[in-house]
Amino acid sequence: MTSLSRRLTVWVLLMSLFLIAIISAHRIGNWWARRVDEQTLYSQGKELLAATEHDEAIACFSKAVEIAPDFVDARIMLIDALRRVGKLAEARAHCEKIVEDTKGEDQIRALFLMSEIARELALFDDAEHALKDILELLPNSAQAHYALAQIAEDTARYAEMVVLLKSAVNLDRQDSSEEYVALREEYRKVAHDLSSRKANGERTAWLQYQLGIAYKGMGDWSKAIEAFTASSEQTDTPADAFFWLGVDAEINGDFPLASGHYRSAVTILPSHRKALLGLRRCLNKQEPHPAKAHVSF
Repeated sequence: MTSLSRRLTVWVLLMSLFLIAIISAHRIGNWWARRVDEQTLYSQGKELLAATEHDEAIACFSKAVEIAPDFVDARIMLIDALRRVGKLAEARAHCEKIVEDTKGEDQIRALFLMSEIARELALFDDAEHALKDILELLPNSAQAHYALAQIAEDTARYAEMVVLLKSAVNLDRQDSSEEYVALREEYRKVAHDLSSRKANGERTAWLQYQLGIAYKGMGDWSKAIEAFTASSEQTDTPADAFFWLGVDAEINGDFPLASGHYRSAVTILPSHRKALLGLRRCLNKQEPHPAKAHVSF
């Protein structure tokens, strides 16, 4: 090869490397611009959401997700914004997309959101299915057990509710969301404050009832029933105190006692639908079995 040929070969090689460098830089520049753009939209969306500018926030998050479909945090915020304006079906579709496309923590976050949205839509079977999918990944998830307890309560499976609440207390909260941990701590704080007021002589029916609700939230069913009982022994007892006493008696198979508590709840609040349903269940279970207990709604 002559000297001229070698120079031409080197020149062609250098020009090729130069062109490759230019193309690569262009592609990197486009990628970086896209990242900056989606991050900017995400930040703007969060600011708008905090200012309750929901439609504008949805527009920002939607554009961010359009640019970067794998931007999970933007999609999660989009779900939040859609839920706030009642667009639950659309929010649910985004949850399903995350579940399909991700693994690990992002997938679990999306499953929890799917369960919450399904519960808001009264699709309790779907909500329960999402939580059971979580338990396949995290068998000791306290948050999943607690959420299942809420669904059991929604569907009047009260014995199951009590078991799940107790399980949630005994399980590790390491993998739970900040919101769930904060909720449990709030129940503990409320129970402590109310107990202190009770110790100082304040024993109103309403305080005892609120203490029962706090203990129930903490998963301490026996203390909750003690508080509801104390509330029922005073004047101005909230209907719900009698309702939960009815639930406890029904769980224990004492249907006459449960019926009495449910009746007391309905007497205080005739529109108490859960107490009316409980009364109907218990009347239909008592012996001698009536033809069909009739309870008006």
